[in-house]
Amino acid sequence: MMLGLVEEFDRRAHIELGLHLGDTCLRLFSAQRLRLELAACTRLLRELAPDAAAYATKHRATVGSMRKAMSVRFGSVEHDPHEYNGLLAVVAHNNTKPLMKRFIEDNLDVISLFPIVTTRSTGTVLEETFGLAIDTKVSSGPLGGDQEIGGMISKGEVDGVLFFRDPLSAHPHVDDINALMRICDVHCVATANNPVSGRAVLLWLSQLSQARVENEHLNRKLQQLQMQQRQFLS
Repeated sequence: MMLGLVEEFDRRAHIELGLHLGDTCLRLFSAQRLRLELAACTRLLRELAPDAAAYATKHRATVGSMRKAMSVRFGSVEHDPHEYNGLLAVVAHNNTKPLMKRFIEDNLDVISLFPIVTTRSTGTVLEETFGLAIDTKVSSGPLGGDQEIGGMISKGEVDGVLFFRDPLSAHPHVDDINALMRICDVHCVATANNPVSGRAVLLWLSQLSQARVENEHLNRKLQQLQMQQRQFLS
């Protein structure tokens, strides 16, 4: 009888430890160390529930799988990227709009993962040329649109900025442009002003989006595990 009590106590201690580790894992995720903490969480899952870890590994998302459906599927669970990705600001001066169009066409699969904020004229080009659904349209740059985007960055609503500036023309709102670039630096927002730096920004954003998908899926699996463990204890 004493041996049975010891075994029961040990079993409950292991379950409580699993719950504690699950709660700790849920609190680990942060924007700065998302991918590192995701790996640590996966190691914990392997100890707590090997089948869940195998499931997460098997169904990892790729950008290519998002291109057509605009969503990522893990088994029967569908994730809409726009639900957890921040805004992507896309702005282009008049002389650089053709350059922007070629860049968008070449990188439409990644850009479509993010809700877009843009100025009215640029937004019209994106809608008519690519059929993109624009989340937010601000005023044109000279009328304060750059300042509006800067305000969204200050609120933490923007993940990245693609600003195809025209370096060979004078702009009446040059102070607003400089202020927007400054606020991007203040809040460490990924920023690009030409196609080469734009590809680097989109590479980082695609990795960020995939990590968020994995984070969301693992969060749901952990919550399910916790519910099952609590039901078992009760």
